[in-house]
Amino acid sequence: MGKKYITIAFLLFSVICFAQEGDKKVTENDQKIGELNERLDRLIGGSAQISGDSISLKIDRLISDIKEIKSEMQELKKTVQKLDVESQTKLNKIDNKISEVENGKYYVVISSERELKRAKSLLKNLQKKQEVQLFQNKRKTWYHVVIAIPFSMQEAIKENAKQHQLGYKDSWWVTSKKLVEVD
Repeated sequence: MGKKYITIAFLLFSVICFAQEGDKKVTENDQKIGELNERLDRLIGGSAQISGDSISLKIDRLISDIKEIKSEMQELKKTVQKLDVESQTKLNKIDNKISEVENGKYYVVISSERELKRAKSLLKNLQKKQEVQLFQNKRKTWYHVVIAIPFSMQEAIKENAKQHQLGYKDSWWVTSKKLVEVD
């Protein structure tokens, strides 16, 4: 019988191990497991003290303790399910951000200038070779001459590599969220 209680205690501990570490609820669950382990120890020790002819008392005590442990296991199960829902919500938020990054618009910057006059001159020269557009960074400190076609992230990375091969060694790619169109 003692092995069953140890097994139950071990199962309780295993369930808690799957919850997020560092979470306050996990700490509370660890405390509950400790209390359950103490109860199991008392139960095992207590049943040895009861005389052999009072088996019905032992069984009643065991049944009562088992019901109590089962009830607390149900509470722990609900807590773990709640943690799973919270974890899934966090994962969904991360997935949404990843999807936003993957499906966003990206541009390949061929060159950057601090002065508008120099950026416009560069724009005119580059327009002879390919379709380009003038943007400014959000802080309005740089002017960027970019390829006018928006790309997905993967396409932007490939296009940037192509621009490097064409001789634009300082080219790079950027999300459209960091650019402001110049009038």
